[in-house]
Amino acid sequence: MIRKIARLLKIKDMREQEALRLVQVKRRALREAEAELDRAVEIRDESVRSYPEREQAVYDTVMGRIVAQDAVEDMKAGLVRLAETHQEVVDEVTRMEHVVARFRRELSDAREAHAAAVRAKEKYVFLHGHVRDLMLAEAEAREEGEVEELFAKPMRTPDGDAAHGS
Repeated sequence: MIRKIARLLKIKDMREQEALRLVQVKRRALREAEAELDRAVEIRDESVRSYPEREQAVYDTVMGRIVAQDAVEDMKAGLVRLAETHQEVVDEVTRMEHVVARFRRELSDAREAHAAAVRAKEKYVFLHGHVRDLMLAEAEAREEGEVEELFAKPMRTPDGDAAHGS
């Protein structure tokens, strides 16, 4: 029976180790996502800071000059591209915030799964120790019984008479 419990304990230990590895993987993924979010925020902040200058640069291509209608259309297209590019940068921050939130949930779930695996393993550690202690106590009691039985029998003398300890 103890072998079966030991085998179950080993399985529980392997599951606990796998749950721990998953926690480590999720923690690493969260750190990487947070770093990407930080980079995306820096890029967005720089885009927000430089947007008026870049917009002005597009306007400056036609301002104060006589230009053809095509140049005005090119300027409008440039403003649209500038706004779209800026929006993509802003959207990337939003996307990365969602990714970070998802990884945080996954890490939390992995931690809970690990805690459950630890609790399950601890039950089998206790059970294994308890069964081992019972088996040792039973073996010890059996040994003591054998010793008592050995000394409780009357001793026989060489001529066949039983001696009673006197």
